[in-house]
Amino acid sequence: MSDALLIAAPSVTIDPAIKALIPPPTEDERQLLEQSLARDGCLDPLVVWEETGTLLDGHTRYAICTRLGIPYRTTALPFATLADAKLWVIQHQLGRRNLSTID
Repeated sequence: MSDALLIAAPSVTIDPAIKALIPPPTEDERQLLEQSLARDGCLDPLVVWEETGTLLDGHTRYAICTRLGIPYRTTALPFATLADAKLWVIQHQLGRRNLSTID
């Protein structure tokens, strides 16, 4: 993501189809994230689709930051199609706790 554009405090669009690709955190994970965000701020930028402003990564952080008034940044990545954006989300999540190739 070295060529990604960092944008300060933008608004983002939530696409339910993209959000549905990412399993939500457990309640314990969400509480720990909220505590971390309240204490340290949002250290990692949210990832948005450059052409549409659609949120691709950071749905839980976005919800918590919005609710608590915590500033956040975004990184914008370019994609030609919705399918390309969805593929990025799936591939990005495979390397995290949320998804595995067994799911």
